[in-house]
Amino acid sequence: MNHKLLKILRSSAVFITVTALTFLPFGDLIHPYLPDKAAKIIPKTEQAQADIIDGGGDKWVIITVASVSALSGLWPVPADWNPSSNSIQVIGAGGTGGDTDNAGRAGGGGGGGYGKITNLSFAPASSSIPFNVGAGGANPGSLGRGGSGGHTWFGKPTFAACNGSGSGLSFCVSAEGGEGGTADDTAVPLPLGGNTGSASGTVEYAGGNGGSISGATDGSSGGGGAGGPITGANGTGKNGGTADLAQGSGGGGAGGGSSSAGSNSDVPTSGEGGNGGNGYGGTGGGEGTTGAGGAGTAPGAGGAGGVAAAGGQGAAGTQWLSTFGSGGGGGGAGDNGGDGGLGGLYGGGGGGGSLCSNGGCTGGDGIIVIKYTPVVLNPDLSWDTGATDFEIWAGATATSDAVNTWDNGTLVCATSLTDDNSRQSTCGSLNKNQKYRVQTVLKNVGEGAASMAAGDFVDHKNVKTYWAGTSPTISASSDCGFNDFGTDDTSATCNVAFSGNDVRITNTGTSVQLAATTGTEGFMYLITTDSDVPPSNASTYMNASIDSITEDSSRIVIGQKRTPGIRIRGGVTIRGAHVKFR
Repeated sequence: MNHKLLKILRSSAVFITVTALTFLPFGDLIHPYLPDKAAKIIPKTEQAQADIIDGGGDKWVIITVASVSALSGLWPVPADWNPSSNSIQVIGAGGTGGDTDNAGRAGGGGGGGYGKITNLSFAPASSSIPFNVGAGGANPGSLGRGGSGGHTWFGKPTFAACNGSGSGLSFCVSAEGGEGGTADDTAVPLPLGGNTGSASGTVEYAGGNGGSISGATDGSSGGGGAGGPITGANGTGKNGGTADLAQGSGGGGAGGGSSSAGSNSDVPTSGEGGNGGNGYGGTGGGEGTTGAGGAGTAPGAGGAGGVAAAGGQGAAGTQWLSTFGSGGGGGGAGDNGGDGGLGGLYGGGGGGGSLCSNGGCTGGDGIIVIKYTPVVLNPDLSWDTGATDFEIWAGATATSDAVNTWDNGTLVCATSLTDDNSRQSTCGSLNKNQKYRVQTVLKNVGEGAASMAAGDFVDHKNVKTYWAGTSPTISASSDCGFNDFGTDDTSATCNVAFSGNDVRITNTGTSVQLAATTGTEGFMYLITTDSDVPPSNASTYMNASIDSITEDSSRIVIGQKRTPGIRIRGGVTIRGAHVKFR
């Protein structure tokens, strides 16, 4: 159709690539490339409706755990999904540290692994993708091993299906959770971080192992750091330090950059706990003291071990939106020192503790990060609504004046329109010198929403000197209106006036909306016909100029209503006289 040549593509997608991700402007945070909206943590009750954050260019979705159990659901693929420009990144949950119930020798949990896949070609707006976000391992609460962190995956109903053999695995990415730390065992195997052997993705990094326990030590070990999204550097999470004294050891840093493992508890010479590993920026490991271990102070840094006190908390990662990323491991508690440090969000392993019932020791939850550059979705206006979409109404009777209210009064003329201006559709006939209401419906059949901004208009073409007579009248500029079928207009006011021989309805409000695919809007105006309404006229049609798109309708045949009477052709003879009639 001709109107398609007049469409203007309006694209706002902007690529600004930073390491492995593409970011957008983000308000007053220190990074100039991050979006001006708070990131959305999807609560469990919204698991199938994960919000899309739109910063005016690339779009992305953050899905994480909001309760103690794993978050599972179906993610609906948005209509503007771009199969050629997207990435999905996942981090498994961290394992929780063991609990020795004040006996010492608890192991820290392993950090969650990391996976990434790019350019998934899901069908837009026609499919829902299974996902699961692992929760941090269960807290033992008393003597016992910490729970392993939950696996995180996207693309298949189960973790096994995502990592098995067969077709379709290119549409799945997964990351293992870290193992839970053991309790009160002199021969403790390392609580492994989420490994890559059973994960899937085009990029995979393992989480750091929880620290080991050496000999008859009474201290507990630190948790491992999570694997991380680092391009051009090793993204494997760093290990927690070994506990081989009464002091706790440090938690490992998150994967990538200049992160480091947690320090062993025998490294300090002054009876302090082991320092936490540095984060991926090379700084910020928690400081070991003669009391409670210090928390990690830089993104992804590990917490320090405690001395007869709790271990320090691992720091949260900030690789995404200065808010989300791979977390550092928690520090181990000292002998009879209480809680191990919490694993940092996301995926940091929790530190081992002497008493985890106070809320410590728990591994950090997993996370899913979806990013894509949206395809441009354009509106497409149509006068062909599949129903009678052009009507002329009189008042309470066919000979009384109409009022400016949709579908009010007596219908005197109706027809269906098309988008083919060369075709005709017959509406009906009208009286001269009578006020009528003309109303018509426009539909948006495109994939993008249409917005009728102030100044956009709809024309009824060829009204004056055509079907309405030589000098029809419009009583007031306010004799017009909209019918908001979609209840989505923000401020719908209008002005109606002649524009040459046309009647123009102009939007004077904020915005009149026509939603994508099915959005419809009604337009109406009042006009009084002149005394010389023609018997029939096929010149008139509708024209829209909305959102830089124009659309003409088929032509409408309208004429004058004939006065009832008797027409005699030929002639008759009356009392001998022949009278002819024409």
